[in-house]
Amino acid sequence: LYESIAQGLEAEMIEGALKRSIVNLRKNLVNYFREESFSKILNKAAWDFRHEREKIKSFPAWVSELCSQMEAYQVSSNKKDPAIIETVSIADENSINQVFMNIEEQQHGSKLLRTGWQAINDMLQGGFRPSEEWVIGALQHNWKTGFSLSLFKQFSLYNQAWTHTPGKKPMLLRISFEDPLNLNFQFLYKSLRENETGEVVKDDGSVSPQEKSKYVQEKLSINGWHVEFLYVNPSLWTYKDICNKIIEYEADGYEVI
Repeated sequence: LYESIAQGLEAEMIEGALKRSIVNLRKNLVNYFREESFSKILNKAAWDFRHEREKIKSFPAWVSELCSQMEAYQVSSNKKDPAIIETVSIADENSINQVFMNIEEQQHGSKLLRTGWQAINDMLQGGFRPSEEWVIGALQHNWKTGFSLSLFKQFSLYNQAWTHTPGKKPMLLRISFEDPLNLNFQFLYKSLRENETGEVVKDDGSVSPQEKSKYVQEKLSINGWHVEFLYVNPSLWTYKDICNKIIEYEADGYEVI
């Protein structure tokens, strides 16, 4: 045992391996000091809350300040930096090939979300790309909800379901902080039916709620997507709740496209 330890300590490394070893040791030390620093913040907060609560003038503000201090510790310093998503080295032909393969895949639409409007598809060079964020700016009552809800409907109608991760179930998720779901589904049924028949839908009670439900369900799931709608009180949710909801879906086996 002693000889094994001695051999491991005395082993000479080539320059590359030595540098990697130093980097890994440095990151381990950084992790240690980050945890020590985090422990101090947590201990101070616990002391203030238990023994000096009367000095806390605003509890929400105190919690918000504590969360902002702790936020920097949510990402651990690992051997691989989690913030780095892709790396391309000009010296590595394979990594460059992969980039152009991704471009080819996007241009042919297999990883795009096409709409039902050809001019918008042309303007976006094929359609919407997942992970991009788009802002629709307009005055009140200028069809912002109608436009975004129409796009969401068209994503499920005109695109075969796909995922980046094999084994995951492809999901389209719409979160509304403004309109109740009954208004959304009233719009969806009317839009889907009129687009199919070319006739104006009259709400005269001739079609039962069960028939409308089945019709919308079949249309939105025809290409294999799992589609969900959420109506949320914006006063009770922050950006963290949105992220946590996505993580919850991912834990259930979905990939939110």
